[in-house]
Amino acid sequence: MSTLIDSAARGGVAKPLPAALADLMPADCAAAAEWLNRGCACVSVDHQSLKLALEEGQGCVSHAELLATRPHLFSDSVVFVSEAHLLRMAETIAALERVLPLSAYRERVLAYAPAIARHSPAAAGVFLGYDFHLGPQGPQLIEINSNAGGALLNARLLRAQRACCAPVAKMMPAPRALEAAFVRMFREEWRLAQLARVAQGQSEAGERPLMRIAIVDTRPSEQYLAPEFELFRELFEAHGLATMVADPDELAFDGQRLTCRGARIDLVYNRLTDFALAEPQHAALRAAYLADAVVLTPHPQMHALYADKRNLVALGDEQWLAQIGVGEHDRQLLASNIPRTEEVLPADADAFWSSRKQWFFKPAAGFGSKAAYRGDKITRRVFAEIARGGYVAQALVAPSERHLLVDGVGQDFKLDLRNYVYRGEVQLLSARTVARRPISVRRVAALRRCCRSPVRSCPEAADESLRGRRLFRFGQDDAARETPAADHRARPAGLGDQAYAPQFRYRSSRQGLLPSPPGGGRRSAAGQRFALGADERATRRARTVIGRPSGPIFAM
Repeated sequence: MSTLIDSAARGGVAKPLPAALADLMPADCAAAAEWLNRGCACVSVDHQSLKLALEEGQGCVSHAELLATRPHLFSDSVVFVSEAHLLRMAETIAALERVLPLSAYRERVLAYAPAIARHSPAAAGVFLGYDFHLGPQGPQLIEINSNAGGALLNARLLRAQRACCAPVAKMMPAPRALEAAFVRMFREEWRLAQLARVAQGQSEAGERPLMRIAIVDTRPSEQYLAPEFELFRELFEAHGLATMVADPDELAFDGQRLTCRGARIDLVYNRLTDFALAEPQHAALRAAYLADAVVLTPHPQMHALYADKRNLVALGDEQWLAQIGVGEHDRQLLASNIPRTEEVLPADADAFWSSRKQWFFKPAAGFGSKAAYRGDKITRRVFAEIARGGYVAQALVAPSERHLLVDGVGQDFKLDLRNYVYRGEVQLLSARTVARRPISVRRVAALRRCCRSPVRSCPEAADESLRGRRLFRFGQDDAARETPAADHRARPAGLGDQAYAPQFRYRSSRQGLLPSPPGGGRRSAAGQRFALGADERATRRARTVIGRPSGPIFAM
């Protein structure tokens, strides 16, 4: 997880950057964000602040334990996103929110959904996740998730962001009360359910306040995001809502009330991945949901309307959308921002196999990246299973990249962006970074030794290391000054006089570590650090909080 920063181009930044840095960056906002993602490996997380954010309240979540047991959960660096791309994602989400309530759309997607999806509860459903890749044509909607995790962890991470240098400080987003917004969202789910009961004559207005919430998942203490369950429990209880984290086996339904450990449950925050509640251990929750005896959020109908990947086939069909009354502007938005998606049927197996390199195959009801395959890497055995049905093929959209340092070694990470949405409003934006290729321990150790070697041990590298490289220092006055080449090897940057070396990275060679532009190098040939932060740790796989849904963004 990481946080966001103003994506930083001369054309879209409210506060101008120092002239020297602005001159280096492309004028186009999107190009500038890409440039920064390739060239800035700065560290933005203040771990003392993160510790305070995680351990406030009852302190059931330990910062040290979290980093020890889940070292890839948080990223120390940010991801840069252009304002134009933020607005494009928001417009696409708004268009989808206008299409999904249409009766013709609901009829089409519910026809192939499980029977339980036809039950229409009053709750809207919390934490929809709209996931995008940033392709050459801009943001591309890869999928929608109906129980997106990580929002509260990202909100806490957002509190721990600190500018790594003066120019970046001008891009940092203003703090937001995200936790309070999350609590209001759950209270709104309860309010919607109570209004529906009043409308049906089942109760009187204002009869019962929301009293107790159960956060439900299978063996919750063993889940990767178990710390987030505890953070939610602390958050709800701090706002006067009794909360328990429970396994579905602990639930019981007597025909009128859903209980857990003998206590009545008003609302269930559903973290299960059995989206149809079809498994035997979910029978009590299923019965209570169908009887409207509990508010379940997110719920099966929400998954059927939003998250079944076959829905993308319908949402990308311009002709059909026109027939059901979708306006031209929305049709164009969806056509340009949703990659072509087709259902895989046995009759079309040969055609999909012959064109497999252009597709990404996903299970229609899957989540995350489970059982998903790139067509150019698929085997005939796996494809034979896909061809039996239950899969969609989506046009391959290569993700954008973030260049980071892992143990001082530059590495490229693929990234995707997640918008957390409630009732059409983007609450939070986050990014996930995934290592493009792993680096072996042996290679990391060798490169680290090379980085730390003195200039005299690799004279060829010393002569070549700064050729074509421009190094700038930002002082306390925010002024950017180019430093003489001799000073590049003289000393590491000080806290108040930090260095920024754009578009420069190193490659391994027999002479040592040589420059290989473009990229994001942060060490001189002498192995001295010229980083924008005090710590250069980066994870091979990390979630990254991006920040506000509107305004400039600086993802961390």
